[in-house]
Amino acid sequence: MTAPDPGTLDVTLVDGYVDEPAHFGVPPYISTYPRFTAGALVDAGVPAERITYHTIDELRDERNKWRDVADADLMIYLGGMTVPGKYVGGTPAEPDEVREIAWAAEGTSLMGGPIKFGVGEENAGATETERSDLDFEFVAKGDVEAAAHDLIINGLEGFGDRMRDVEEVTQWAREGAFVVEQHPNHPEYLICELETSRGCAYRCSFCTEPLYGNPSFRPPPSVVSEVDALADRGARHFRLGRQADILAYGGDGEA
Repeated sequence: MTAPDPGTLDVTLVDGYVDEPAHFGVPPYISTYPRFTAGALVDAGVPAERITYHTIDELRDERNKWRDVADADLMIYLGGMTVPGKYVGGTPAEPDEVREIAWAAEGTSLMGGPIKFGVGEENAGATETERSDLDFEFVAKGDVEAAAHDLIINGLEGFGDRMRDVEEVTQWAREGAFVVEQHPNHPEYLICELETSRGCAYRCSFCTEPLYGNPSFRPPPSVVSEVDALADRGARHFRLGRQADILAYGGDGEA
């Protein structure tokens, strides 16, 4: 069987929203996941114009957009609430909605994000639940952006779970900036979450950030190039929030 040409693939990203101790993704925020994943897809050869992005609230309000879920050659669901809270700008996807998205997808389906840490019937924290595949064909147990990239390269046949490196995230963050233009809050009521590091050397019982391991830092030029790319796409609001401790930035990563 001949592998599909990445240049002919239609990909739909569905943002079910994320909320982690050091990562906001419920509107007015847009998390790094859809942006990095879009960039990884472009790097793998999928044209940006063939990548569609919808939030879960869009799918609730506009049923015609479910056609993008059904018709996509690859549908990627991004979500997960490891520290759920109270929200005013959007409502995170519930497990039954995530299953419906998987059922609607007629092409290949991939699920990723912090949802890999656990799925609860009430979006409970990851430390209290077990992961469920929710009827998706593939689940990224590493970085979903790396999984999406490798899945395209491998002709939609599979991938090995892995974490992306600094060089990749620098490129993918820049190349995926275009996706913010498809967010319904763009440009005025949208805040782009920025990652300077992830992981934590401490092991606080209330926090899931240590699940990413010890801290790994992005160099300043990597973050600056991402902000430049987002600004070129009309983004005006940013939050340096994707890190466990900004005061520890650039340190030795040890407690």
